[in-house]
Amino acid sequence: MKRKITTSCFAFMTALVALLAFSCSNMNGSSGDSENSIDNKAYISLSVKNEVVRTALPSYELSEFNKFELFGKFGTGAESSIKSWESDATANKTAYDLMKDAKIQIEVGEWTFRLKATEASGTAYEGFVTKTLSLGANDIEFKIDLITIPESGKGNLSVGISVTPPGELSVVKAALYKNDETGTLVQNESPITGGSASFENLDAGSYKVVFNFYDENGLLLGTCPEYAIVVPGKTSSSSVELKSLDSTYTITYHYGETSTTEKYTRHTKVVLPNIESPAVSKEGYEFCGWFATNADAQGYTATAITEIPENTVGAQKFYAKYMSLADVTPIKSVKIEGDVKVGKKVKAVPYTKEGETTENDKFTGEVASYKWYRGKDSDDDGTISDSEWTLIAGATESEYQLAQEDAEDNGQKIRVEVIQKYTVQKDEAKKINVVKTDNNPVSSETKDVAKGSLKEEEIKELIKTLTILYDGNTAESHNFPAIIGSTLYNTKVSVSPASGTVKDSEENDVTVSVAVSLVENQTAPNSSDYVPVKIKVTAKGYGDVEISLGGTGEEASPLFVYVKRPPVESTEIPTLVEETPNPTITGGYVKFTSPVTEGLEYTVTDSSATAPASGASWNKLTDAEFKNGENEFAGGEKIFIRRAGAAGEADGKENPVGYIEPSVIYSNAISVASENVGKKNALKIVSVKFESQSDIKITQSGTEITQSGTGKSITLTVENAPEGAVFEWKTEAEIFGYTNNPLTIGANGSSATVTIADNALPGVYGIVVTASKDSITYSSTVYITVGTN
Repeated sequence: MKRKITTSCFAFMTALVALLAFSCSNMNGSSGDSENSIDNKAYISLSVKNEVVRTALPSYELSEFNKFELFGKFGTGAESSIKSWESDATANKTAYDLMKDAKIQIEVGEWTFRLKATEASGTAYEGFVTKTLSLGANDIEFKIDLITIPESGKGNLSVGISVTPPGELSVVKAALYKNDETGTLVQNESPITGGSASFENLDAGSYKVVFNFYDENGLLLGTCPEYAIVVPGKTSSSSVELKSLDSTYTITYHYGETSTTEKYTRHTKVVLPNIESPAVSKEGYEFCGWFATNADAQGYTATAITEIPENTVGAQKFYAKYMSLADVTPIKSVKIEGDVKVGKKVKAVPYTKEGETTENDKFTGEVASYKWYRGKDSDDDGTISDSEWTLIAGATESEYQLAQEDAEDNGQKIRVEVIQKYTVQKDEAKKINVVKTDNNPVSSETKDVAKGSLKEEEIKELIKTLTILYDGNTAESHNFPAIIGSTLYNTKVSVSPASGTVKDSEENDVTVSVAVSLVENQTAPNSSDYVPVKIKVTAKGYGDVEISLGGTGEEASPLFVYVKRPPVESTEIPTLVEETPNPTITGGYVKFTSPVTEGLEYTVTDSSATAPASGASWNKLTDAEFKNGENEFAGGEKIFIRRAGAAGEADGKENPVGYIEPSVIYSNAISVASENVGKKNALKIVSVKFESQSDIKITQSGTEITQSGTGKSITLTVENAPEGAVFEWKTEAEIFGYTNNPLTIGANGSSATVTIADNALPGVYGIVVTASKDSITYSSTVYITVGTN
């Protein structure tokens, strides 16, 4: 078996080359061998040039080849065999001698020739020549290269090496490798002696000798490969001379406050110290690689440098990056610590382990972000889905003060996500720790949020500033539709303002809503007074606070109720008397037909009024005929009726305690028609005269007089008496010595004199003067006060 020689280390010409094209004459029986000169024909003579090459090859003698064979290709034709020569022992001629002596006739033109030389062992060489042939002699010289060696057999190898000048060179070492696709190490690196590397008893094949040059510290100063072919039974040899070796360069490693140096050359790839090297170990820190600048080492964007590639020159500086274990130890769990109650602060505490933790398990490194969420199982499926969690705006710190919204509804919960700023991930290939800044969040447990607590004493202070309203009115408006004994309506109780600010248990200001209601089934008191109420203060996220204020007094209850009289019933409204042709009511007066309910009062307006004016004068309603105040009725007026109130004392806020308001005004006024106005003439005392004027005192527009002593006389003058009327006078006591004694006065404007009896007792007496005609009696009264001298 034989094998072709293939190598990437030196130039062997192994391509299949040109085919020979013969002329017609060459193809007619003759082998093309022409030992004699042939005029006007081309012929060739062959030889081989034995050159020394850089590659370590076995040396050969041309006489050792037992066969030469010539192939040729004419122009673009196919290659074919032209002639071969083999050694002739009987003629004592080598194959090379026979070939060299031969002159081969051949066609003129461009030829590509291939010469193959073969040894008895099977080792073969080959060479190519392309040449344009002309008439006559043409010399062709081949340079042949090894192309085939036997599959078996042993040979030797020797490669000499020298460096001039040696410089820092201290030792040369050589290693032997197979020069094939496997690159198998045949002999380990070892120092050479005598200036050459020798290898014996090698299998036939292609090899690579690698020389390494070291200084006294073992630093590689350079390297040089030498390729070799070993064939059976021979020694392949070569010699290498180097003019110089490369310079050495400094590497400086900065470990923060300390640094170290070492040297390198361009011939070696330098692997920088990594996490497997004790040199980078630093207690409490993780080594995260080398960087070209200190700024890169302090930052988090540059890529760590792990090696110095071959062929790098110049001094190098590298800066170590270290990360504190406190920062990069992974967060494994997060707990929410503190009282989870609205108004209070809670804190997110990350830990470096799950489950039960201690103070020593707390994460003490840097956190990139905190994100707080509130959520609720709104669809009652037993879990809170991602869509049911809401990110709390502005809650980005480790501490969070629980807001009202966190417990607005029952069942609300909170949680927090913590993102660690730095972690490290081991790069097994590069043997470094890579800093990660895009870490995933770690979510805490979920916590139920309890409602906050409002301070009751704060609420009581707030109540003092509020105005409690009933039916939308303040107490001073005197317009509460509360009837004695009637049930007060909760819907009519309100508070102003309906909001305020109080402090919670953590001294936080909280805006609250205030509502007021009455004690259930509360009835209006028998007189205006404070009534029990309930104040309810609410704020979302806080428990409701309800304060009952009962009893009498401003401090006990802020709601003062003015009590009204019950409304007038329609059955209580009297009707006016209509005058008959024979008048029964004094002219300008009106009168009701039936007795009037006790406690009603009236006021009079003109016909256009829809209600009495504010501050109108109200008078007691009686069975007797009455005028419109000082004026007489003319017809067309309206009479409004209500139930009269009752006076009382004032309280500390000037509310009239015990005062009962009049009832509401009866909605339908009584219209006064002209038929209701009296037509009867009224008897009128127009003057009163005593004998002794010095003793008389007129006190009420002449209707009341005072007389000192007895035995005095009084003169009465009347008018408005019907013609022909019969007058009488009478008194309620014997001030004149007789009772009911008729006295004829006469016509209008006439007078009569009466004398006060000596036995008259001191006091107030009414003198009633009557005038009768046609069974109608008219009267007028004057009062006198009788005293003693």
